[in-house]
Amino acid sequence: MRDSFVGDIGDFAKYGLLRHLCGVTDPMLENPLPLGVVWYYNQSPGPGGNAIQYLNVSDSNIAYEKCDSELYNILQREVGMSMVGKIKREVKQIKDWSILPSNTVYYEEPLQSSKIRLEWFNGALETVKNASVIFVDPDKGMDKNKITTSSEHISIGEIKDFYKNRKSLIIYQSLNHTKVAEVYAEKISIALKDALGLSTHPWALQWRRIVGRLFFIVVHPDHTDHLNLRVRTFVKNPLWFTIQPGFYHAHFKNLSLP
Repeated sequence: MRDSFVGDIGDFAKYGLLRHLCGVTDPMLENPLPLGVVWYYNQSPGPGGNAIQYLNVSDSNIAYEKCDSELYNILQREVGMSMVGKIKREVKQIKDWSILPSNTVYYEEPLQSSKIRLEWFNGALETVKNASVIFVDPDKGMDKNKITTSSEHISIGEIKDFYKNRKSLIIYQSLNHTKVAEVYAEKISIALKDALGLSTHPWALQWRRIVGRLFFIVVHPDHTDHLNLRVRTFVKNPLWFTIQPGFYHAHFKNLSLP
């Protein structure tokens, strides 16, 4: 995650998903599991982060606002203030925007050097020790190696360590135009199932706007009934998962393997 991506359309997707799973937009599901966010914060500027046109006032953009009007209005306000120089778009500000539950814990230490990777990761484990569901947000997603030195990835070893600590995981994965989403999602789902010894494949959701993104939801046995119910209600939400006026396909697509 980089400062330049704050508030872009990918942020709208990730927060829309997290807000539902944590009970913000579906309070009928009681006792939400506490959330931890591990940014995998990359301080280098990097490309991208310009996909903010979805916040412009237009007839087609109403389809985004209807999905989660509170979230949409918060991001519209904050990104708008950044455009006129009143604030900077920075990862560290997100916790102050009242997007996620007030008891959410954030690990926002920058990931800079491979030499201190283990120290950095141990800090993440300590910070989120009391959370049940962990959202991890590396720039590019999962590295299938047990160990990685890339500041843009989470290693399979780090995913396993979170899981061994009785955490359910929501994993961000980038998806470029050269990859077929269904095929790529299947490969990662199988890799996660095998590496973690899961009895079922993780949930796999594709965000289909501007630049493709995947979200993998690994449910720990401690949270099976609770979290699976929340995911099921999300994928049945027609505002997120059916075609809306002005679009050719739905915002999200469920790519989960049976």
